[in-house]
Amino acid sequence: MKKVLFVCTGNTCRSPMAAAIYSTLCPEFSVESRGLFADGSEYCQHSIDALSEMGINLSGNSKQLTREDLLADIFFCMTGSHKQALLSLGVADKKIIVLDVSDPYGFSLETYKKCRDELKEKLSKYSFSIRPFEAGDATAVAKIEEVCFSHPWSEKTILEAYNSNTKFFVCENGQGDVIGYAGLSHVIDEGYVTNIAVLPEFRGFHIGKRLVDALIKYAEENKLAFITLEVRESNLPAINLYEKSGFKQVGTRKNFYDSPKENASLMTREFKYDNSCN
Repeated sequence: MKKVLFVCTGNTCRSPMAAAIYSTLCPEFSVESRGLFADGSEYCQHSIDALSEMGINLSGNSKQLTREDLLADIFFCMTGSHKQALLSLGVADKKIIVLDVSDPYGFSLETYKKCRDELKEKLSKYSFSIRPFEAGDATAVAKIEEVCFSHPWSEKTILEAYNSNTKFFVCENGQGDVIGYAGLSHVIDEGYVTNIAVLPEFRGFHIGKRLVDALIKYAEENKLAFITLEVRESNLPAINLYEKSGFKQVGTRKNFYDSPKENASLMTREFKYDNSCN
């Protein structure tokens, strides 16, 4: 399970509220909050009251950031200065997102409510759902292709595939933006993955895994014998993802990719079904 850590200064206002809100948006993650200079004080009553209006129960005491906390997978910081503090502690290789939310400490409940609403809006950008592709998604998917691939599919090509034998799934965030997609060409009982892509800003949230899971579920529902794909030999994170999803490396396609030229690993997942009659 991905560990997500929210970081602010004292861990009594913004970061506890943000963590509680994000836990409701993304229950699949382990979410906690910490402060760079927390002293164990109780969470601010205004924070508790502001979240109570949303039906979220908040209680507890502030917690100081520790070395163990630096092992989290994703960090959300309230300001750029919090990010700089994390970088100085050696987390440069982790995903760090700055929400840029002002500190409501010492202000009225109304200020806390505005902070709460700002947090909810900004965090909705990082909540995700998978759904089937619709024709109106073609423009967004084509833009993802342009960002992620050296030879992108055009909007026309995507729609032609959609209208023939290709099943697409998209990942949409809480603000209604399509930020990732996957495609599977379905021929008789065989499945061929066309592409799986996620915008760089949103990588690290297990979106690729969820898109692969959607393809696998589709394959099982339609009794496909297998699904297969190509991946650059150097793309170790993707290869690791596919292996965890049950794919096995079954061959190599020499010089399959251009820009740059590279071999492709051919990976396949087979499906077996119980066809016995009871």
